[in-house]
Amino acid sequence: MTRRAVVLVALALAVLVAACAAPHWVLAATSSPSVARVPLAVTGTSLAPGTGAGALVVAAAALALALGRRWGQRLALLALALGGILVTASALAAFGAARSAALSAALEAVGVAVLTGEPRLTPWPWLTALLGAAVVGLAVAGGRASRRWSGPSQRFEKPEDRAERNEATTGVVPAPDDRADHDVAEVWEALSRGEDPT
Repeated sequence: MTRRAVVLVALALAVLVAACAAPHWVLAATSSPSVARVPLAVTGTSLAPGTGAGALVVAAAALALALGRRWGQRLALLALALGGILVTASALAAFGAARSAALSAALEAVGVAVLTGEPRLTPWPWLTALLGAAVVGLAVAGGRASRRWSGPSQRFEKPEDRAERNEATTGVVPAPDDRADHDVAEVWEALSRGEDPT
């Protein structure tokens, strides 16, 4: 698996996690003196805010992986795995918090924390947990494949870093710039005489 593939898949998973947190995760109902049945719904962002934070961590780790060098890549893969764990843990924690979230929604809707029946979880928490596990698996696969990855593109390197890397790989020391050997005073004197110091 190439680094580019890991980056693209991680970004796609981050988008999917964020999209899965938006719908309703808990459906319930309550009643009021004027209405026999008041429907209630709790979104994933309210029930499990850690999923949104995890999606941001995954996206940031993917971007860091795209630009990082050897140690930067390892740290990015670690952050990617931690982001996946955060997403999965938050999604699974929603199962235990469904009733309290529904009671809070009832209190906000009718002023009384009373439910008519048990709250029902939609499939979104399960899907989000699976996506978090997929992120962790992607980080593990990327860690195994990272030994074959090359460094970042040379356009992201400083000229001196590129020269040092070329010297280390080829053993050839780049020739110094002749212009750097000119004394500044001599250059100014030549200019004052109307000569071209180059």
